[in-house]
Amino acid sequence: MIRVALIDDHESVRLGLEAACSRTETMRVVFSGESVAAYLDWRTLTQQHPADVVALDLTLGDGTTVTENVTSLVTDGASVVIHSVADRPAAVREALAAGAAGVVSKSSALDDVLDAIRTVAHGE
Repeated sequence: MIRVALIDDHESVRLGLEAACSRTETMRVVFSGESVAAYLDWRTLTQQHPADVVALDLTLGDGTTVTENVTSLVTDGASVVIHSVADRPAAVREALAAGAAGVVSKSSALDDVLDAIRTVAHGE
């Protein structure tokens, strides 16, 4: 079972991804929230293992940078898939340089997003 965390400052995006993940037999959403800080707080409070894969919005509305966010998540033990509507090649390069394992557009079909999560979870 792939443990997935969803971090996006748009609730509708999180809810859609959560519904899509729950329809699979291979994924379970263990966290859904607006920020990396909230995810790390959840980890500390619950003593849960890190998610296998974090689907992370490229730009969150909390003032953090993509490099800070990816570095925090990778250091914590999660693999990161950037999930973004923003067409910002420089920011995508930053995220990949910081350790993100993949990138998928929010305009992609839900099956493509789920495939990206599976691919990263399997280390590909």
